[in-house]
Amino acid sequence: MKPDAGWKMHKTILLADDEEMVLQVFTAMLEHLGYSVVCGRNGAEAFGIFRKNPDAIDLVLTDYYMPEMSGADLAISIRRLGSDVPIVLITGLGFDLPDGLISSINIARMVMKPIDMHSMAEVIRSALDSRTGNRLNTNARTDG
Repeated sequence: MKPDAGWKMHKTILLADDEEMVLQVFTAMLEHLGYSVVCGRNGAEAFGIFRKNPDAIDLVLTDYYMPEMSGADLAISIRRLGSDVPIVLITGLGFDLPDGLISSINIARMVMKPIDMHSMAEVIRSALDSRTGNRLNTNARTDG
């Protein structure tokens, strides 16, 4: 699969996972798709990266189960900063989330591992499109 350079140019993904092999494989996959990748080795590290420069991150891709701070807790922390960055939760163990949590923290997608490159490209594109759509809808409402 070739990158869509017009769409993905200058898009940066914050990738959070506590497994080094997953970070390496996902980083290679995302870079092959044309994205820049910044990695956090757990939710707390990823939140620190995001908090330092939230405008530099176009999407957060995070493992759900991690030590120190889960992917859901990372998402909650990001939302408390007032950010509308798309967040994709990913796991190989299944999701055990309380009812309403996903909508309350505005998760763009939930994905099960393993995920192939084609599916990853679709997930990322869909999440980025949803942010663009939300911004366009918000602008249309505020512009009158």
